[in-house]
Amino acid sequence: MRFLVFVLLCTLTVQRGECSSVLNADSPVTSYRVMTPGLPKVTIDLFGLNPYLGWRYPRMLLPVAVNPTSVLWPTGTVQNFGTFGCGVNPLNVSVEVYKPGVTDMPGQGTNIHCVVHLGKVTSFPSGNWTCIQNFSMTYTGDNGNGNNDIFSAAISSLPPGLYEFTCACSDQGVFTNPLDPAVLPSITWIGTSNPPNNFTDAQVTINNAALNDDCDPATAIPLNTGATIVNNDCSVDGKVWFKYTVTQSNVIVSASASNGTLSGASVIGMHLNACNGAAPGSQCLQAGDIIYIEAGKAGSCPEQGTFTLN
Repeated sequence: MRFLVFVLLCTLTVQRGECSSVLNADSPVTSYRVMTPGLPKVTIDLFGLNPYLGWRYPRMLLPVAVNPTSVLWPTGTVQNFGTFGCGVNPLNVSVEVYKPGVTDMPGQGTNIHCVVHLGKVTSFPSGNWTCIQNFSMTYTGDNGNGNNDIFSAAISSLPPGLYEFTCACSDQGVFTNPLDPAVLPSITWIGTSNPPNNFTDAQVTINNAALNDDCDPATAIPLNTGATIVNNDCSVDGKVWFKYTVTQSNVIVSASASNGTLSGASVIGMHLNACNGAAPGSQCLQAGDIIYIEAGKAGSCPEQGTFTLN
């Protein structure tokens, strides 16, 4: 009879994939796991002593759910992560994910992917998110009990503002943007079953807007004649200010922008001798005149990056 069971298991191996065994002290072979790429895992467990035969009889176990069982904030996580200076310190986010037979093995669980799901808000708490973004997380180790995998992300690209964020994990492939639970039902969102972390949405404040985010003669960045690579990093609205001092008399000054890492950059406005001055247009300017130039990429959800002013 033992021989017959062994033949059955190896037949499954040939038909469906890899056949692996786990050895226990009380039985030479106690379980086989049959795996085929793209199909659920099936376990045949030689479970329970048969009183008539004196050995363990096979039992089929149903495969576990395809999505992770739980996603939790690590113990000690507080809901409000505090205040970070834009472009100074990254926002570090970590999460623990558990799936039986996957994350409780040594090292990284197979095919687990996690993201930070983040949106801009006007106050805490909100729930009314705009400018939603997703940031991929990477495996950084196991927690102390060895059951959960830890995934982390360091986010340093947020413009100034208030943000709420949560996390989600899946074993069904890499997430796409935007992350929508209505179209990706196999994901598991962060839960509240890790007291005292009885919250799902965390909070963070980003401050320290760029000095040239608003027009000020003292903080507008000076430009020279010719092409200059600039950026709109840490701008609240995606627009930043520069100034150009005319060096010759009876000249016409123009400006344009070309893309760098910021796609769609443009010169938004030019003003003569004051932030709210008239547009210089095609008039002849004199040495000492100052042109204030607003440039970047305007939008309610600002994008940041480099571009060239000419």
